[in-house]
Amino acid sequence: MEERFMVARWWRTLSLVLATVLITLGVQAAMAGVSSGQTQISGRGTAAVKVVRDIRTFHTASSTWVDLPGASTTVTVPPAQQWIVLARFGASSGCAGGYVPSWCTVRILVGGVEADPAVGTSFVWESSLPPCCEIGERSLSIDRSIGPLAPGSYPVQVQVAVTTAGGTPTFSLDDWVLTVEAART
Repeated sequence: MEERFMVARWWRTLSLVLATVLITLGVQAAMAGVSSGQTQISGRGTAAVKVVRDIRTFHTASSTWVDLPGASTTVTVPPAQQWIVLARFGASSGCAGGYVPSWCTVRILVGGVEADPAVGTSFVWESSLPPCCEIGERSLSIDRSIGPLAPGSYPVQVQVAVTTAGGTPTFSLDDWVLTVEAART
């Protein structure tokens, strides 16, 4: 009788373990179908590289997007090809005079469309600090991509803005470089 009780207990334990494993595998399979927001594109070799740079200082306190003067170029995709574009922008930056939660933001447009990840003003290039706590300028950068792009000409433009939730900061940029690389898909 004791032996039957032990066998029944063993089967009950085995059933619970198997049920736990199956539930875990089911949850993992379900989670695999949930989008993380991640996307991926790839190209085959570099088709073009353009570099634009400037050492002059630019200031703005605009809460709407403004073009960074000179931070633009054009990418032309030849007929019968598709390209992806990687745009990289780096600069010496200062974002001062506002208070948290204000910040300075940057975006890169390709053909008038914000390159990915396209998050608008929610991208924090640099947080604004009050005058007492400013740390001066620092070097920052952003990478964005878009594509595949069909044949045609695509202007690439850097734009900047400030958010004003905690006052209006002044955004300063200098010693910047815009690098645009294109690859065939």
